[in-house]
Amino acid sequence: TKAAEAGMPDAMFSLGVCFMIGEGVAAPDLSATAVWYKRAAEAGHKEAPDRLYRMYSMAGAGVTPSKRKSIRWLRKAADNGNEGGCRQLAMLMYIDRPYAREAGRVVEGAGDAESAGIMEG
Repeated sequence: TKAAEAGMPDAMFSLGVCFMIGEGVAAPDLSATAVWYKRAAEAGHKEAPDRLYRMYSMAGAGVTPSKRKSIRWLRKAADNGNEGGCRQLAMLMYIDRPYAREAGRVVEGAGDAESAGIMEG
């Protein structure tokens, strides 16, 4: 907890996981999970934006579902080079044209994804 409160991204992410599964805390708390994932994502953690994308994409995940917020976090995951985020964004843009328009049609991390062989150009 001290490391997370001190701003260490990995510790913030780990604390979010603890709240998600209820380990080392009084009880699982998905709202607290979202808070710590957001802090970790804003501090540059690579996996946290993908987790936030998933939370904002479904009901009952500790946050109010929001397509706009889910896209924001998915784009951040892709921009950070998160392979799962790159794949998911590419797939959604391919099969869901309105989603592609909402995402701005241009993925900042697409060039990196192409060079890494995650997404074809």
